[in-house]
Amino acid sequence: MGHTTFSLLPDCLAARLSGTLLEVEVVLNKVQDSPSQEAAANEIRDDIGFIGALRWIRHRIFLTQVALNMLIGLLPSLPKNCTPKISHFQYFFNVQFVLPGIREHIASYLQVLPPPIGFGPYPKKKKNRFQHKMGTDPPQKEG
Repeated sequence: MGHTTFSLLPDCLAARLSGTLLEVEVVLNKVQDSPSQEAAANEIRDDIGFIGALRWIRHRIFLTQVALNMLIGLLPSLPKNCTPKISHFQYFFNVQFVLPGIREHIASYLQVLPPPIGFGPYPKKKKNRFQHKMGTDPPQKEG
């Protein structure tokens, strides 16, 4: 009747991802400290295979970077040279772990921020505009 949904998600849990925000940030830190995402995928997840682990990692990286990019635009108090990296937000908020502690600072923006930080919609990935359409090739022009 009121057309309102209330969330009882504790601050420590990641929105629309399994696990906690701390676990997401630990994965991001391991990827940052690894020589490549592929090396991190071999180390972090071995239960779903290499390709699955790589997708799992990249999904978390993408969502977190989009959310941090949005925060850079929403928070005028952030420095102008701030980039969507965990280390910059650690320095600015003076915390060891950004994602678990950031929700109290940005409570008014949770409805628009994407998961895992906020409760907004999933961001759309840009499609490759040069990708050809699926299906058979068009008929060749004679002449």
